[in-house]
Amino acid sequence: YYITVDPSVARTEGANKTGIAVGAVSRSEPTAVFFVEAASYLLKPDELATALVERIVKYQPEKVGIEYGLQFALHSLIMAKISDAHKADRHFRTPEFEEFKTGGGTGATMKKADKIDRTIGAMVRDGRAFFRPNMDHCFNQMAAFNPNIQKNEDDILDACGMMIQTIGHFHQAYWSGNKVKNINKFTHPWRRAKTGAVRDRIFAD
Repeated sequence: YYITVDPSVARTEGANKTGIAVGAVSRSEPTAVFFVEAASYLLKPDELATALVERIVKYQPEKVGIEYGLQFALHSLIMAKISDAHKADRHFRTPEFEEFKTGGGTGATMKKADKIDRTIGAMVRDGRAFFRPNMDHCFNQMAAFNPNIQKNEDDILDACGMMIQTIGHFHQAYWSGNKVKNINKFTHPWRRAKTGAVRDRIFAD
């Protein structure tokens, strides 16, 4: 498992929310990602840290990717809650954390639309990203995303894009040309986000 978080400093309804994604990679199909969670929440820093640590305990991810942005104290808050969870005898491993710079990859500057297109967009186009069929909010963000404007509701898409960057072996040289095998066994309850408006309007070929 892997977890990614796109935090928001917003405190009011209607503002940007915090996007959280949980992805799984199967040992038998290492070129595909299966999104177990992909949603957004309006959370204060303490609530966000608690929500993240609860997922770390539950899924025991190998790595957590997070874009701290202006929330400089968030990492310390998360680590304090991880320490508290260990002291409470909750058995889990502390994952590796990878920090992402605002607006792009680690240390790189990239337009948000380009980042989404080159990460989760590329995986969707290649048929390697799978989502649970009840992730309507995620699908709605895909369908409504406009790369030509600045104001998009894209917190979930950001978290999903960060997922592709967080999983170390997801780079073009590795998975280009390697089609996913035996995919029929994954068709339920997973859904491919590659048809209709989702593919044509957001992740155009």
